Amino acid sequence: CKGCNAEKVRNAFTFIPPPPSYTVEEDEENGQMTYLMEGLEASDLYRKAREASEMHWLTTRMGHRVPMVWLRRSKLREPREVNREEALGQPLVLLHCHGNATDIGMMMGPYYELGKVLGIEVCGVEYAGYGAASGRPSSGNTYADVEAAYDYLVAKGIPPKRIVAYGQSVGSGPA
Repeated sequence: CKGCNAEKVRNAFTFIPPPPSYTVEEDEENGQMTYLMEGLEASDLYRKAREASEMHWLTTRMGHRVPMVWLRRSKLREPREVNREEALGQPLVLLHCHGNATDIGMMMGPYYELGKVLGIEVCGVEYAGYGAASGRPSSGNTYADVEAAYDYLVAKGIPPKRIVAYGQSVGSGPA
């Protein structure tokens, strides 16, 4: 079609962000998640997840500010089993890329359970245009968002061999 932009059409059909499930009460680099959805706010699981998390603001190479939530093993209850990395004191860090119809606020319960059951740390990165992130969703932006999260983890001293990128649905692309 005349004047059509394939990238815009692809993004319109691929990225359909839900209404934000959270906001971030912030300082310059960090913050605290506040749930906007009544069901999340009332959930004991989601309250525990919020209490076990750190919120970090990242700036991507595209210039967007995206939040990343990090559930640290030290703040989670004891896992059921101890794996090799735990015995050595260095857990794996799951860098999770969520699916299309969710945001990191809605993923906090599953993040908490993953960390607790597997004895790992979980980082959930938001995409531009989703949740509290700035920008518009696009393929290029999701790659930049995940790259910023990975770079942040490495800059904080997490060796690349301990980072496992995992994506669900549309998140499998940037993962």
